Amino acid sequence: MEFNEFITSLGRTIEYLLTGQSNFRLGGTSEFAVANVIDNEVQAKMALKEVRLYLKENFSIEILQPVIIKLGQVQTLDWKSRLTSGFFHIGNCSTKQMGHITAHEITVVPGLERVKFKSVICHELTHAFQSEKRLLRNFKGYKEGMARWTEYHFLLDHQQVEEAQKLRRFEMVILGKMLNKILEFEKEHGREATSRWLQEMELET
Repeated sequence: MEFNEFITSLGRTIEYLLTGQSNFRLGGTSEFAVANVIDNEVQAKMALKEVRLYLKENFSIEILQPVIIKLGQVQTLDWKSRLTSGFFHIGNCSTKQMGHITAHEITVVPGLERVKFKSVICHELTHAFQSEKRLLRNFKGYKEGMARWTEYHFLLDHQQVEEAQKLRRFEMVILGKMLNKILEFEKEHGREATSRWLQEMELET
C-alpha cells in the first residue's frame, strides 16, 4: 500500500471513530488551507473541530456522541416554529441512528463567511449538548436562548460585534427575548453561574 493510501485509510478510521464520518482523504495543501468562505466538507470539518474546542474551553460544553456535519439547505420549519425562533434558518441540528449509536447531524448552508459559519455550528452544538443532557425540555425559550448565548459570545470573541448585536435585536420573535434575559443574569452572576443556572433549571420544577 502506498503511503498516501495508508494515511487516507488511517485518517478515515480515526474520523469515523470521532465523528461517525469517513470521508477523509489526503489532498493538496490548498484543500486544507483556511478559507474565508466555507463551501466544502473539508473546511466544514475543520470549523467543527475549532468550535468544539471553543465550547469546551469557554463554556465547559463537551459533546460525547459523534457529530456529523453536512452542507446543504436547512429544512424549512412550520410557521409556528419560525414565529417563535426567528426567520433566519441557516443551520439545524438533529439526531441520527448509526446502528446502536446515536449521532448528532448538523446541517449548515454553504457559502457563509468563516466566522459566521462557525457561529452557526456553535449554536447547533449547544443544541446537541442540550439533547445529550436532556436540558431545558420544558423551557423552550431558554433552550433557544442558551444556544444564542454561546453564539453571541463566539461572535464577540471573534470581533464580530455587529453580528452579535443582531442576535440581541430579535425581540420581535417570542424566543428572541430570552438571550437578553440570560445576558442580564450573566452580568450579575458571571458566566459559570449562568451555565449552571441554565443546566439546573429543569431540576427546579
